[in-house]
Amino acid sequence: MAKIIELSNVPNQEISTMLGGVPWTIRLVDCGSCTAIDITVDGEPLVYGQRIVADTPIFPYVHYWRIHGGLFLYTEDGDLPNWEKFNKSQWLFYFEPSELGM
Repeated sequence: MAKIIELSNVPNQEISTMLGGVPWTIRLVDCGSCTAIDITVDGEPLVYGQRIVADTPIFPYVHYWRIHGGLFLYTEDGDLPNWEKFNKSQWLFYFEPSELGM
């Protein structure tokens, strides 16, 4: 079952958590008209400065999904990600590789 990663209602934040049995660091940065993300998995930079788009994989690399799983930011009505709406109408989900059909 997908795991919801709790986000704060602040413009810039960093979350350290265990996902899929390895440490992840997720950093969200408000860029004014968009939100960017940095992701480090088990000490390896995976994504740096990636713009988040609603309802699409945060890192679109299928070969990483097979190893690490995937992150998706769901937003109601396809809205652009907005820190003021985190955990109200926008949620960050983590899916294990098996949940992605890998």
